[in-house]
Amino acid sequence: MRCQSCGFENRVGSAYCEQCRTALTRPCTSCGDPVSASAQYCPACGAPTSGGAGGPPSGGGPPSGGGAPYAAPSASGGCP
Repeated sequence: MRCQSCGFENRVGSAYCEQCRTALTRPCTSCGDPVSASAQYCPACGAPTSGGAGGPPSGGGPPSGGGAPYAAPSASGGCP
């Protein structure tokens, strides 16, 4: 796992860079699993993160368009 701060190539699973001690992972705010500091989506649950570049993992992440947007129920509470 490459450090985003100094570029050092760390061992897979390292929580901190072995050279500059920058955090390489952080807990997902949705499920708590470790997420790469540069990830946009959690690989475990697909929740968006505040990370850097990259797309959702294949087969995961939020849907990419195609569906109708969610419409809140009307104030009258009845069906359309």
